Amino acid sequence: MYDERYSIMAKQVAREISRVLKTDGKVLWYDLRYDNPYNTDVRAISIHEIHELFPHFTLDVKKITLLPMITRKLGKWADLVYPALYQLSFLSTHDVALFTKQSDVHVNRDLRVKNS
Repeated sequence: MYDERYSIMAKQVAREISRVLKTDGKVLWYDLRYDNPYNTDVRAISIHEIHELFPHFTLDVKKITLLPMITRKLGKWADLVYPALYQLSFLSTHDVALFTKQSDVHVNRDLRVKNS
């Protein structure tokens, strides 16, 4: 994960979501697929990292949001060209995911990160 502070915060948030969400509870996630090249503070979270943060959840992930720079340039051709471009997954800039908590597991206290 990005830096240690982010990693600590992400684990704390994931642990709290796991703690308060009941079995079969859902979380809707919408996030970048790629880091922002113009802002190093904006970084994507990979599906692998999400699985690590939410190990007791099933994830249904879809690629979404065609690259806005391309979409804006389509103009009057958008209705015709957009569906074809959307099929090219590398042009999708975001993921949307539905997480479902599988069982009411006890949050692993080993995930706690000590603040130094």
